[in-house]
Amino acid sequence: MSARSVYGSSFPAALGITTIAWIVAVLATFGSLFLQFFEHLDPCEFCWFQRICMYPLSLLLGIAAFRGDVQVAKRYFIGLSLVGAGLAIYHYQLEHIPQPTVCDPTVPCNIAVINIFGFITVPFLSMAAFLLISTLLLMARGDTDDYDEELEVIEGALHMAAFEGLILERPPLAL
Repeated sequence: MSARSVYGSSFPAALGITTIAWIVAVLATFGSLFLQFFEHLDPCEFCWFQRICMYPLSLLLGIAAFRGDVQVAKRYFIGLSLVGAGLAIYHYQLEHIPQPTVCDPTVPCNIAVINIFGFITVPFLSMAAFLLISTLLLMARGDTDDYDEELEVIEGALHMAAFEGLILERPPLAL
């Protein structure tokens, strides 16, 4: 007997995807804390904004993964992840496109504190984490997605229209 037949159509896959998204958020959170407290790299202003988006995700995605609530994760956490990705993309371009700085001169946003292979910096890692979480949440399918419910309502309305047409001896509505 397969897991699909025991739990429903997409329960195990959705739960796994939500769990992976939670693990990515936790790793990003611990990575930022490691850089701050063990490597003594002070976060800049945009790093703080990205943390504001990532830290709640590590808690909330964990709760959603534990409860198996994919729909809550998709509806409410995707926005936080996409805002964080936008901030990370802007921060990344600040490091690579010369322009006047918009941040505090003591902890500038336009200087890469780590640089691996010439392009992997802290904002790049943040951007990768946010985009991976967003992609995973978009891929997750729970047992009842909104468009499935809407399709069932439309099909039900068509059946009712056909049924009314048979009872009242009139042709069904052409849709």
